[in-house]
Amino acid sequence: MDRGAESGTGSWEEAALRSHFRYARVVVALALMLGSGAGTARAQSGPLLGSVTHNLYFAWHDNDGLYFTLEGASTPAYAQGNGTTYAPRIASAAAMGSTLWFTFSNGAPGQFDLFSGDPGDPNYSPVAHVYGLIWRTRPVLLKSYNDVFTYSRTGALVAYDTGATLNAPVIWQETDLSGNGGHMATSLLAGTQVREIRRTAGGAPDQAVLNAFRAYFNNQVYGFLDLDHADGRVPDLSGQIQQVTPVPRLARPQIGSAAIGKLYAIEGQDAVVNTVPGRADYTPLWQIIFVSRQSGFTTLLTSEQAVLAAQAAGRVTLQSGGDNAIFNCPIVPTGAIQP
Repeated sequence: MDRGAESGTGSWEEAALRSHFRYARVVVALALMLGSGAGTARAQSGPLLGSVTHNLYFAWHDNDGLYFTLEGASTPAYAQGNGTTYAPRIASAAAMGSTLWFTFSNGAPGQFDLFSGDPGDPNYSPVAHVYGLIWRTRPVLLKSYNDVFTYSRTGALVAYDTGATLNAPVIWQETDLSGNGGHMATSLLAGTQVREIRRTAGGAPDQAVLNAFRAYFNNQVYGFLDLDHADGRVPDLSGQIQQVTPVPRLARPQIGSAAIGKLYAIEGQDAVVNTVPGRADYTPLWQIIFVSRQSGFTTLLTSEQAVLAAQAAGRVTLQSGGDNAIFNCPIVPTGAIQP
């Protein structure tokens, strides 16, 4: 797939789409204004706050393997049990917006979980609905989700709904348990969204180092991780839009409105989100709302309330990015971010 920068039209909407990254030319200009000759002043790289390091977990897809990370669960029990964030609103994701995740109660030796999709597969979504499986006969080692349906039709395998939905974006795909032959998920941009893959002594992916970017919520700074995009349009660290593999199941018609929050891409500043972990309405899935300023209005907006007040006063205008401007953007507190 061509991952070169799109030529674009130079519209402010495209600039706002990438506004959560500071343009490299702006950083350079700021450094010049601060005066680098004395060696004491330096420009920060805009909203890139640092990184977080998350564990990777293995699953089978369709006779090949993938590694994923956990970025939220729809129930407190699953969140606590798996060391991830409670994200209640992903439980509202429609079936067409989800991947099926199969886990075994009494699997054969060496059995791992099964996913019904990986990036590039039409079944893929980072939002995964978890189904439990119980063998009623002697367990068979399965490496393809299609086998679940084959054995279920014979009555050998019984499925039940766990009631849990997890945010499980695939980071590494088309591999095996040892990490052989794999590659970065085609829905992600190496170096921008994923800084580094850390490996065990045996060579298998073990952890993902994910870049964290700045956003505001209720006048406080948070970080967010930039993962799968419904339209596959990802800004790189220099602000250029790159096209990677889209994830259509994240689009509003597939995943539904109830699972989606609002991320305000505000002209000339960092983004604002309308919920964070710890709130009953938290979701890591966002629709982009473009916020355009009227001439002369330069006030920093750091909450949804401030954005809406500025709109009511006629100082900004809001425009939805559309049904495909949905992306997976888990929020992390600044205390969890490393330089």
